[in-house]
Amino acid sequence: MNSLHPRQIEAFRAVMTTGSMTAAAETLAISQPAVSRLIRDLEHALRLPLFDRVGSHLAPTPEAVLLHHEIARYFIGLDRIAEAADAIRTGKAGGVRVAAITAFTIGLVNAAIERFVRDRGEVAISVHNDTSLNIEAMARLDQIDIGLISTGREDPALRQVPLPRLPAVCVVPAGHRLAERRCVRPRDLAGEKVIGMGPTSPIRLRLEALLQSEGIACERPFETSLSASVCALVSRGLGVAVVDPYTVPFLHEPGIVTRPFEPAIPTDFSIVYPAHRPPAKVVREFADLVLTMAAELGDR
Repeated sequence: MNSLHPRQIEAFRAVMTTGSMTAAAETLAISQPAVSRLIRDLEHALRLPLFDRVGSHLAPTPEAVLLHHEIARYFIGLDRIAEAADAIRTGKAGGVRVAAITAFTIGLVNAAIERFVRDRGEVAISVHNDTSLNIEAMARLDQIDIGLISTGREDPALRQVPLPRLPAVCVVPAGHRLAERRCVRPRDLAGEKVIGMGPTSPIRLRLEALLQSEGIACERPFETSLSASVCALVSRGLGVAVVDPYTVPFLHEPGIVTRPFEPAIPTDFSIVYPAHRPPAKVVREFADLVLTMAAELGDR
């Protein structure tokens, strides 16, 4: 068999699709004699008759029909490759493996996914909830594409991008005396039941330092490591609390009121990536959306 050329296959496919040499020539933007020559060369290379002339029309031979079927499968594969490349280039395909601490999996990550897939229905996103230390370890091992963590120490195996340093907020039951305040200060917590975050929470440590510096005593009847649990207890009238600003906007706990807390207790969270490889376009775009939505929370 003589060697085949892609242009011969394209000409054959065009003739089979359009039904004539003239229409095939227009499709390929070449002359009709050029199409005829390509078909003759293909017949010679394959040693197969491909077309019979019936009156003024071409009729494909049974061999041509079988050949076209095989060629169609080939071109479908090429079309799918082209479509996949286009989807990858435009960020409409691929996957994003996300790991995040609970402060983000409760609300911000879900809201970001909802907005992100609106125009990217083919993107697969998986979300894993874990501690910051474990998420950092997963990023080092290339088990995730993006992590949302409490800002940790610098690590050459990780690349960190800080989220906006939004201040912690005070949550109080609706109808509570502090709900009438424009903002809540340490002295306003004197004698209050303050629901504490976990003992290693940076917000809790900074709040306790402020209270201690001003000699303010509070009751500590409850403690939980999750901001959502803290807010649930507040909604039941069991106390007040100072929590991160990323959880409350996405909760639907009835009966709680949010107030700014002063002096501001900044929160330090970061997006983290494996440092050994650049993130894919779809990962970068998801991370950019998370940063944008975090900034929007600060504008509320």
